[in-house]
Amino acid sequence: MEKQFYCFDLDDTLWDFHGNSKIVLEQLHRQIFDEKIPFYLSYDTYLPINDTLWADYRNGKIEVEHLKYERFYQTLKALGIDDLDLSKWFSSAYLDALPKQTKLFPKALDVLNELKRRKKTIAILTNGFTEVQTHKIEKSGLRPYIDYLFTSEAIGVAKPHKHYFQTVMSKMQAVSQEMIMVCDSLVSDIQGATDSDIEAVWFNPNKLPLPD
Repeated sequence: MEKQFYCFDLDDTLWDFHGNSKIVLEQLHRQIFDEKIPFYLSYDTYLPINDTLWADYRNGKIEVEHLKYERFYQTLKALGIDDLDLSKWFSSAYLDALPKQTKLFPKALDVLNELKRRKKTIAILTNGFTEVQTHKIEKSGLRPYIDYLFTSEAIGVAKPHKHYFQTVMSKMQAVSQEMIMVCDSLVSDIQGATDSDIEAVWFNPNKLPLPD
C-alpha cells in the first residue's frame, strides 16, 4: 500500500536537538558558574542524568514535571550545589530559551517540501513537552509543513507505548499500512512503530552501528 502519512520524530530527526540544546546549556552555565567550572564538565555530567530521567519518564516511573527540574537538580548537586530553587530556575530558563533555537538538520526542509508537493500528510510524533515543541516548530520554519503534532504530554503516555501510536492512528484516521515513521531512536520510535505494524526508517546521520 502506498504511504500517505509520513510521521517524523522532531528532536534529532528534523530539529537538531543536541546542537541547539548545547548552545542554551552553555549560555546558562556561564550565567551560573562564570569560569569557575568548565562547561564540558557540567555538560558531561548532565547528559547521562538527562538520558536516565527521560528513560524513567518513558517507562512511566516519573511525572513530566519532576523530569523538568530533577535533571538540573541532580546535575548541580553532582557539581557541589544542592539548591532546588536554582534547579527550578535553570529548568524554566532552559525551556524558555531552547525552542527559540532554529538549527535544523541539512535537507530537512527539502524533504518536507517534496512530501508536500506530493500531497502527503505530515505529522510530528514527539515525547517532548507540548508548549516547547510547538515553539520549536514555529521558530524553525517547520509550521507550514506540519499537519499534525502529537506529544506524549497531550496523549498521556510516551513512545514507545502502543497506546501512543494507536491514538495517532485514530486521530489521523489512518491505518498502519499507510504510515511510515522516520526517527532517530531505536527504542522510543523504531520499537514503538514496529510494535504497531508501522514501517520505520532509522535516521542515523552519525552512522552508528546497530546494537547486537
